[in-house]
Amino acid sequence: MADQQAENQGDRDLARKIRKAIIDDKNLSMYAHNVKVIARGGTVTLKGPVPSDEEKTAIESKAVEIAGAAKVKNELTVKSKTEKWAAKIQGESYAKKQSSIRNLQHSGRG
Repeated sequence: MADQQAENQGDRDLARKIRKAIIDDKNLSMYAHNVKVIARGGTVTLKGPVPSDEEKTAIESKAVEIAGAAKVKNELTVKSKTEKWAAKIQGESYAKKQSSIRNLQHSGRG
C-alpha cells in the first residue's frame, strides 16, 4: 500500500507538481523522468533507478523545493552502467535461451 498514491487532492497535486518539475528538466535522463513520485499525507517518497548521484540529487532538490526538506524521502537508487548492461545482457540471453528451447520443442528434439 505504501507504493500507492493517496486519493487526497492535496497529495495528487503535490505529486503532479514534482513530476512536472522533473519532466520539464530536459537535462535529466529517461530514467529520471520515470521515477515514482508518491505523496501521502504531504510527505513525498521518490523511488526508482537513476544513472548518477547528480541526477539523484537534482530530483531530490526539485521535490524539496516544492514539498519542503522535512517532507521528502529519497529512496532513489543509483544504477551503474555496468549494472544496466549486465541486466540487459542477462535479459537478452534469457530471451535467446527461451527461443532456443521453443525451437527445439517445435522440431521434436526437446
